Amino acid sequence: MYFNLHLLFLLFLLFFFRSMSALYNFKRIQVIPTSTEFVDIVLSKTQRKTPTVIHKNYAISRIREFYMRKCKFAQQTFHDKLSQILTDFPQLEVSF
Repeated sequence: MYFNLHLLFLLFLLFFFRSMSALYNFKRIQVIPTSTEFVDIVLSKTQRKTPTVIHKNYAISRIREFYMRKCKFAQQTFHDKLSQILTDFPQLEVSF
């Protein structure tokens, strides 16, 4: 009995993914980086795209603005990367 259910489930998965491969291009999905790689990617982009030099004679408001710009850029980059991962992943609608 268990073997029959197991075999039935495997056949269902085979049929399901064969029909899904016709609807979605799974090769188009990018590899999802690990958490440390993800942080490294975002921080590297933040370092490249935002100003990097701050001088000791700057006013405190200018220093605060400098770091807030970096934080907001990193926040937006995290949002963009996570949104891209979610939109690239296919919507699976299964009805039984």
